[in-house]
Amino acid sequence: MRLKLSDTDKLKMGLSIMKIRENKGMSRGEFGHYMGVEEKTIFNWETGRAIPTPCNREALKSIGWEGI
Repeated sequence: MRLKLSDTDKLKMGLSIMKIRENKGMSRGEFGHYMGVEEKTIFNWETGRAIPTPCNREALKSIGWEGI
């Protein structure tokens, strides 16, 4: 399912992902490794430049992310 989000929603999503990562005490690189993506991908998610794929959103939900 492809999401169509406003820039504001993308930023909210990114901040919520950053919060999960920081609560786990992980760097972007560590979190990327944990999620199976590159560090740059985590940066892009957190800054609203990109959004996680449906598969990645499910993985995030499994670790406590509530989405937007």
